[in-house]
Amino acid sequence: MKNIRQINPDFQQNMITSNHLRKFDKIIKCWNLSKPIQVQVRKVGKTSQGIKNRCHNNVCEIVQYLGGKQVTGFAFTRKDNAEFTQMVGHSVWLTPEGKYVDVTLGKQSRLDHITFIPVKTFDPLTEYYQCTVDVIVFDNVHEGCAIKMGFDDNYEKLPMNYWTRIKKQKDSQFHCVDMQRVKNVESQTQDTWQKEYNQEFNENVFNFNRSKMNDNLSLSCKEVRS
Repeated sequence: MKNIRQINPDFQQNMITSNHLRKFDKIIKCWNLSKPIQVQVRKVGKTSQGIKNRCHNNVCEIVQYLGGKQVTGFAFTRKDNAEFTQMVGHSVWLTPEGKYVDVTLGKQSRLDHITFIPVKTFDPLTEYYQCTVDVIVFDNVHEGCAIKMGFDDNYEKLPMNYWTRIKKQKDSQFHCVDMQRVKNVESQTQDTWQKEYNQEFNENVFNFNRSKMNDNLSLSCKEVRS
C-alpha cells in the first residue's frame, strides 16, 4: 500500500455528525472500543489554558495540581472543507467529581464539545499510557481509510474491508498498539516528553497557586481562579 503524507489534525473543526461517525463503525468494532461521547471543552479560567498539541502533558499537569485521572483515547476532528474525518490520539481530564473535561482545546476549538472515545483511564503520576495510532476515513467510501502508526509522519492507505479481514487475526498488530504502555517509564512525570514540556513552558503551566489547593479539590469543576 502506498503512503500518503501526514495530515495534521485541526480542532478548528466542523461539527462531527452521526454520518461521519458511522464510517468508523468497522474500526470501533475491530478494536472493541466504546461508543463516542461528547466531552466539554473548558473555555474559561486557568484550566482552559492548555498548550496546543500537548494534550497528554496538559492533563498530567492538571492531575498533579487538582487530582482526578487522565483519560486517553481518540478524538474525532474534521478540517473545514475537508473530505475526510480523523480519529486521533487525545487525552482529556476526568475530574475528581467524575466529569470529562478537555483542558487543551479552549483556545483552538470553535465548539463547546468534542467527540471522544475514552480508552484508558489512569493516574499519570504512577502510570503512563499512550495512543499510538491515528486513522483517517474518507467521505468517499471507495477511497477507504489511512493509518499512521506511532510517530511516523506517513499514513498508509488501506481499503475499509481491511478491518473486517483483520478482526479474526489473533496477533494483529492493530489489536495491541491502539493503547500501548510505554516501556521503562513508571509514570508520565518521568517521561522525557513531560520533562521537556515542563522545561519549555515552566513546571506550573496553568499557573496554579499551590497554597490555595484544598484537600477535597471541590473547585476543580467550578474553575480555579487564584
